[in-house]
Amino acid sequence: MPTPKKRKDPSKTPSKPPVEYTEEEQWRIINETGILQKVAENDKRKPKPKSKRSREPEDEDIPPGPLAFLFALPLTVLHGGMDYIVHLQYDYGEHFTFKRVLSRQLPLFPVLVLFIYFTTKYKNLLVSQLLFTIASAAAGVGLVYFSTEDQTFGAMLKTPGLAVLWIYLVIQMRLPLACLSLLGTFLYYHKKWFEAGKIGNLND
Repeated sequence: MPTPKKRKDPSKTPSKPPVEYTEEEQWRIINETGILQKVAENDKRKPKPKSKRSREPEDEDIPPGPLAFLFALPLTVLHGGMDYIVHLQYDYGEHFTFKRVLSRQLPLFPVLVLFIYFTTKYKNLLVSQLLFTIASAAAGVGLVYFSTEDQTFGAMLKTPGLAVLWIYLVIQMRLPLACLSLLGTFLYYHKKWFEAGKIGNLND
């Protein structure tokens, strides 16, 4: 009967010593295999994350059409509320009827929708921003003029439209231009400061 062969114990077999490479040899092997070049190419192929400024147009997910409706609705309500305040201030509250609301606000809504649609679509143009600034300053000055100097009922009826236009344009403008427009309106409101300065210089 043949005797079974004895298996060698792997723990008793002598292990080969690990191969040690110098640092120069390691760099030579890395350069020959081209691993670093492949890693650099993969990094170039990866799309770079967009900065916050470059993502701003993409963040505006709402298209101009629905945005025009979202803007026009509260502005129409604001116009009607200010119109009611003017009537109430001059004791013409009985003339502010439901028929007047329909005759004023219903035509205003589609006009605002169209106006907001086109101004929103082209608001990023520099020409549009400059026009917004001029129109906003004119609306603000007109609002101050009718509210402080020409306080007749007919003149005050123009203030709701000017206020709505002023508020909307300030919202659509860039911050520096909006501040410039508001500064112009502020200086017009306090124009007596300059008149008092002129009178003081004449007296001197």
